Amino acid sequence: MVPFGPTVDPGRQTTDLANVRDTMKVCIVGAPGKLGKYMMKHALDWNYEVVGVCGEKSIEKLDVFKGRITVIPGATNDREVITKAVTECDGAFTVLDCASCAGAASKRVR
Repeated sequence: MVPFGPTVDPGRQTTDLANVRDTMKVCIVGAPGKLGKYMMKHALDWNYEVVGVCGEKSIEKLDVFKGRITVIPGATNDREVITKAVTECDGAFTVLDCASCAGAASKRVR
C-alpha cells in the first residue's frame, strides 16, 4: 500500500516536502465521516490545503479542524456546491457512505 502523500518520482514516495510545489489543494466530499476525517488529517499533515464538503447538519463534526480547512456546506449532489468546492483544487476525493447519502447516490446531480 502506498502512503498518502506527495510523489516526487513515479513510484517513489518521499517525506522531503522541499521537492514538492508550494501547496497542493484537495477537496474531500464527505469530510465529516470517518474516512473523510482520516483523509483530511493526512492531507493536513502533508501541508495540503484542504476543502471539505459536508451537509449543513454535519458542520460541527469538523470543528476539530477549525481554522485549518475551508468548509463548503451543502448537498453533495448539488452541482453548484461541488463546483465551488473543487475550484482551484489539484484533486478531489469522494468518501460518502450509503447512510450519509440518504438516497442522494440514486439522484442526478442538479
